[in-house]
Amino acid sequence: MENLPDNSHVQTNLVVKGLDISLVAHDLHLIFSKFGEIKSCKIALDPDSGASKGYGFVWYHGESSCKSALECKNLPYQVELFQPMCVRQIE
Repeated sequence: MENLPDNSHVQTNLVVKGLDISLVAHDLHLIFSKFGEIKSCKIALDPDSGASKGYGFVWYHGESSCKSALECKNLPYQVELFQPMCVRQIE
């Protein structure tokens, strides 16, 4: 069990779906900073074209900020807790 990833940040990391492809990370930061202090924001980009994939991630410093964003009903986006998958290669 020593090789499992540290998931202590799971309660502070959001995935935001349904983003307009014109949004950049700075826009995402401006939209979600009203809920609390943000560690980082990232828009998922297509590696070939550099275009937005329509979703991104917001990582807050605290759980209360994350919870406030999750409970907000005025956002035009689908907001969920980010649940990282642990995939193991079978040999």
